[in-house]
Amino acid sequence: MASYCIKDTVLPLRLVTRLALVPGLVEMARVTGVLLNHLLSRGQQYKVFSQIARAARKLSRVFISSQHHTLTPSVNYTYIM
Repeated sequence: MASYCIKDTVLPLRLVTRLALVPGLVEMARVTGVLLNHLLSRGQQYKVFSQIARAARKLSRVFISSQHHTLTPSVNYTYIM
């Protein structure tokens, strides 16, 4: 039983190492400006919205939420010029 458990954990570790998943995720988090755990738990829309918000911030623009209690990408936002 113990040898099976060891083999069962070694294979995913080899895959993560060979595919360089951790460096790729760290780089994606840096480029998109989101936290590393959000890359794993949220969708593509979150990363895209983060990049749009970052570009808007550089242009001194803001997004105003129609719901003041949350700021998630699923909320409808209005672009203010």
